[in-house]
Amino acid sequence: MEMGITNDNFPDERNAYRGCSFNGTPEDSHPNSDVDGFTDAMRLSAPPVPIAATTSTSNGQTLFESVGCSLCHSENLTTAQSNFTGMSFVTYHPLSDFALHHMGQNLADGINQGAATGDEFRTAPLWGIGQRLFFLHDGRTSDLLQAIEAHSDCTGDRGHNQDRDHHQFKNCGSEAHGVINNFNALSPSPAAGYLELSALVVAGHFTSVSGSQL
Repeated sequence: MEMGITNDNFPDERNAYRGCSFNGTPEDSHPNSDVDGFTDAMRLSAPPVPIAATTSTSNGQTLFESVGCSLCHSENLTTAQSNFTGMSFVTYHPLSDFALHHMGQNLADGINQGAATGDEFRTAPLWGIGQRLFFLHDGRTSDLLQAIEAHSDCTGDRGHNQDRDHHQFKNCGSEAHGVINNFNALSPSPAAGYLELSALVVAGHFTSVSGSQL
């Protein structure tokens, strides 16, 4: 949709100028659409395989959970009934809750899509992140520390006032602001915690799955 290609899910052109659309819509449609093919490829592809755990990756996992990253980047989920063989009621580890969250002005792209407003994003799955060159939804950085810090925002007040496992998000644009405060408060320093989290990423830990096709 953001590329301007209409499909069965988003059949309306985003063109602001009337009379500039000359082809029929949707441009990509069932039963042999690119969206269908991409969906099948994503659904049936195996996840990246992690290397064996080390002391550094174990420490990174502990920090990941203790500062609150796992509140949204959930380690374990279980599939529902599936029409695909071997994919029903399987526990897998995407590091995502697949839910929408307000992420503030640092990450906002201003695009309303479905139920998501301009500063809302579905939690990105982190499995396989060690194989990525760029981070965040727009690939703005190759620096993991910058990607972490970009989750923080207390300038775009959305009136949030909730206490989730003792992590406060009061009057912050980003629901992750309290988690980033926890990260920045790590002892002896955030940099030390960053190195442990980096080891977790590079190792590709959190990418294994109990199942052949998830």
